[in-house]
Amino acid sequence: MENYFQRFVLSGGVTMFLLIPCSIVAVALIVHGLIDLRRGKVVPNDVDEAFRNLGDSSAVEELREKLNACPQSPLTRVCLRLLPWVGRHGESWDLTVQQVSSEETAGLYQRHGYLSLIYQVAPLLGLLGTILGMIRAFHTFGVSETRSIGELGKGISEALVTTMWGLMIAVPSQFFLSFFRQKLYRYEQELIPARARELFASLPGSPGPQTKSRTSPLASHSPRPDTASPQPEIANPRPTRDDRPL
Repeated sequence: MENYFQRFVLSGGVTMFLLIPCSIVAVALIVHGLIDLRRGKVVPNDVDEAFRNLGDSSAVEELREKLNACPQSPLTRVCLRLLPWVGRHGESWDLTVQQVSSEETAGLYQRHGYLSLIYQVAPLLGLLGTILGMIRAFHTFGVSETRSIGELGKGISEALVTTMWGLMIAVPSQFFLSFFRQKLYRYEQELIPARARELFASLPGSPGPQTKSRTSPLASHSPRPDTASPQPEIANPRPTRDDRPL
């Protein structure tokens, strides 16, 4: 009597020699992504210590040394690349922070994009194994003298094992790939740029975040003074009927 290992692994044929390594690689990439994309790894608190106790905003070299001593992270690299722009503010500063953050997270997108290759290839390998198994099952059924339906059903059942393996690998890979991409997008668009702006705004002498001035609603509806330009006086007014000489 066959056991589960023989029924769900060995009966898959030669394609299992490719599907099993794919499953191991997929599990390794998922575990690596869960560890590598933690918030403490991407936006560590050690960077805050580097921005404290600085003499003034011009101590760029001192800040560079402290950042180099911090654990390497996307936020650390973003801050190092923004050091030449210390003291700037406004729209150009915000665009520079956003661009540098996008460039640094591009490497994370590529590093964790290999999972997409797994979920695309695994179902195709499973389908290939099923086709090979079906060819073998129908060939055996055709050349057999007895032509037992039970033997044909057993061959088809074994052929579908590789399809099962392909889907078992592809579905979790697709789920975690979407999860990783959502986290990376949030890091790129929100967390890293906002944290970098906050850290550089905390430097002595740096302008703080600009706030819009609020005006009283009564002031906005207060009557405006009459600024209409005065009518020019007529130099030689036309004499009226009563002023004409007799």
